[in-house]
Amino acid sequence: MNLPDNVAPVELPPTLNPAAAGAPIGLPSTIGDLASYDFNVGPHVKARTVVKELERRPELPGVLVLDRHVCIGMASRHKCFEMLSRPYGVEVFLNRPIQTLCKELAIAPTFLPAQTRIDDAVQSALDRPFEQLYEPVIAQFDGGALKLLDLHVLLLAQSRLLANANSLVRQQIEIGRALSSTLELQEVLDMILHHMAEIIPYDRAGIMLQNGPVLEFIAARGFPPQADIRQMRVDILESDIYQEMCYTQQPISIPDVSQQPDWRYMDGLAAARAWAGLPLIHSGYVIGMLSLTRLAADDYSQDELALAQTFAGQAAIALQNARLYAEIKRFNQELESKVQERTEALQAACAKLERLDRTKSDFIGVASHELRTPLTVMSGYTQMLRSDPAIQANQNHSQMLMGIYAGITRLHQVVNSMLDVIKIDSRNLQLCCKTFDLGRLINSLQDEFAPLAAERHQMLSVQDVESLPPIEGDSDALYTVFYHLIVNAIKYTPVGGGVTISAHQPDMDWIEIVVSDTGIGIDPAHHELIFEKFYQTGQVLLHSSGKTKFKGGGPGLGLAIARGIVEAHGGKIWVESVRQDELVCPGSQFHVRLPIGGN
Repeated sequence: MNLPDNVAPVELPPTLNPAAAGAPIGLPSTIGDLASYDFNVGPHVKARTVVKELERRPELPGVLVLDRHVCIGMASRHKCFEMLSRPYGVEVFLNRPIQTLCKELAIAPTFLPAQTRIDDAVQSALDRPFEQLYEPVIAQFDGGALKLLDLHVLLLAQSRLLANANSLVRQQIEIGRALSSTLELQEVLDMILHHMAEIIPYDRAGIMLQNGPVLEFIAARGFPPQADIRQMRVDILESDIYQEMCYTQQPISIPDVSQQPDWRYMDGLAAARAWAGLPLIHSGYVIGMLSLTRLAADDYSQDELALAQTFAGQAAIALQNARLYAEIKRFNQELESKVQERTEALQAACAKLERLDRTKSDFIGVASHELRTPLTVMSGYTQMLRSDPAIQANQNHSQMLMGIYAGITRLHQVVNSMLDVIKIDSRNLQLCCKTFDLGRLINSLQDEFAPLAAERHQMLSVQDVESLPPIEGDSDALYTVFYHLIVNAIKYTPVGGGVTISAHQPDMDWIEIVVSDTGIGIDPAHHELIFEKFYQTGQVLLHSSGKTKFKGGGPGLGLAIARGIVEAHGGKIWVESVRQDELVCPGSQFHVRLPIGGN
């Protein structure tokens, strides 16, 4: 069809009809990116000519009437057919100029800049009066060009944008799940670079973290195989791009870095063109950035940067968590290594102590056995001398001999105690258990120690032992137990104090004997230590000698022997004392619990 000279040629882009095969709709962000039409005619073109062109080109949304490049009217496709086509059209308008029809329609065109975002354009179009709701929108391009934009195309583009946004949200959720599925640092780094490529195309990417005054690469993708990213560092200079990113906490895009005179190129890498930096923000601070490079001058759009920055926020959290996990993992490995070293050292020390303890026990055993023979000889000769009339007649000699005999007896007791400890340590303590009266044994001990207590002006009393039932045990061994407990009670009780031996039966299977004193007490920190062999309270060199003298010295074996004998009977021994105080004398209570029927 030949158009008049004042009708502009029509250039028709591909259709946006979703039913048309091979015509997918893209995802533009402004109305200038959508398919639009410049079917422009002069005001005097016959309406019949416009209708014929609309019938020939069904994709045209309408016609613009321009007078010297100024829009004086617009007629939409459906309005033209409504007014002009048969059988309902007003045929009289067909032979009149198109401007007559525009005046009759009285449509107020909607002008929008081509840079208007699609969602804003949809809102403006839907805010129009109802009679103009389905009219096309006029897009104003740079240079003054005007083009028609079909409302259907605009709504369809917004629908696609919403669908794309939903898809991106789902993608972000899936990416977030993937990033949170592992705490291994290398896996997180690989995921970040992999998913970033799905969100925003790049040729080369790197993850850089700030370490003091430099940025260090910790992961990269698209770099040549020979590139060693561990050696790549970028100095942070004052007022450079990274400093600006730290200040604004916003992405930075450079369309063509070759136009940047201060751009720093890295050796061994292909020259970059388009570049984008995405800040990695954690706890309100920029800890590094994602560097994205395109080798062609293909700028990153604002939409791409917005999506990429959202992902970078997720990546920063995942990266920081992975770094903390790696730090904890490294610390645990170091701790395990140190614990292993300390354990091996302790095991070696324990083995050495065990050898020393065995050596000491062997020495004690040998020394005890070796001492018993000469002590027996000395004791025999001493008794022979005591029966000599000449010695008996000389009072001084008799007293010296009594002192020698007392010393031999004391030494013999110490040797016997050492032998008892050896038997207990070697689990070679032989008990001769039979039924006996423990109350009678305790009364005999009271009679034995009453004179010694009297020498210290102490009261030694026994309570409630007559009601004790007979028990199964080794009477000689249990005699040794209470012998040592009473000796200690007298020894650590000042002059004028008292020692009490009491008993009760907590249930049908047990009896309990308590040796109480009004002595200096025992520090709670030493309640277990005093039952160790050779343990002494206070300074050993300052102890006085003598079995029952106040704080008198001794080998430190009595309580160790007592515990070994009690435990061999299946019983338990412990001490209760609030503190050690030689002025207040809070006292101590030694408890011995024994089974009635034996162990």
